[in-house]
Amino acid sequence: MGLFDRDKWQEILATIMKNKLRSFLTSLGVFWGIFTLVFLLGTGKVLENGVYKDFGSRAKNIMYVWATRTTLPFDGLPSGCRVQLNLSDIDYIKQKVDQIELIAPRNEVGPINIEYKREGVSYSVRGELTDMPIIEVFRIHEGKYINDGDIKEARKVAVIGTTTKDVLFGEEDAIGEHITIKGIDFKIVGVFGPDQVKEWTRGDTEVAVVLLTTLSRAFVTGDRIDYMVVSAKPGTRVAEMEPKIRKYLKEINRVDPEDPQGIGGFNLEKEFQQIQGLFIGIKVFL
Repeated sequence: MGLFDRDKWQEILATIMKNKLRSFLTSLGVFWGIFTLVFLLGTGKVLENGVYKDFGSRAKNIMYVWATRTTLPFDGLPSGCRVQLNLSDIDYIKQKVDQIELIAPRNEVGPINIEYKREGVSYSVRGELTDMPIIEVFRIHEGKYINDGDIKEARKVAVIGTTTKDVLFGEEDAIGEHITIKGIDFKIVGVFGPDQVKEWTRGDTEVAVVLLTTLSRAFVTGDRIDYMVVSAKPGTRVAEMEPKIRKYLKEINRVDPEDPQGIGGFNLEKEFQQIQGLFIGIKVFL
């Protein structure tokens, strides 16, 4: 007797017709169970994709590092001192920490007036070097970003966010035009911005980026930097280099090694892995 035995199927059909209510309820239960499973798996996948999308296309093996006030006295300094990161700190930790691939420093001032002809808009102005778009994976919509040639020749160039471009230029081409920031003339070489504008990425569209050295001279900030983004070499976890970076930055800035403050940071790789673990747990549960 095989799968398609006629007598067997006649018996099954007769049993179903004899117990219509029971057969209906059984079928409904099976259908509802399958529907619920598919619905939950689909909802979980949509949520997962939405969360991953919020991380954007930026590199995941990075950490952000900034300075805070100390909470412990150290080396003759009282507690509550404000630590200030400097460009020299970058060279120091590069020499000390082998796992570092790239370091992108950033300074930010403003909002400040950015003028084109007689039009002006009040947005932030950032000072950067060349590695920030590699780490944060900006999309260059027009032109280019700051490059080594700009730094070498100390060019007064600017890259503006998409919103800055729209407000100042509208449908006009911005590349090659000149804007004025604090009385200094800058030639626009590029327009950049995230693919999707979220509340926390809006600042990447309402901005003008110039050379860090030029910003330092214009606003007399010296060699200080607000924060840096550090990426780990391929095959290296950020968790391996994070304690070393904190240790050496505390060392050069005279912060107690045991002070929980002084040098702050955010490990994006750790956050991303926690999200991955959460969704793996949800899948196992479902």
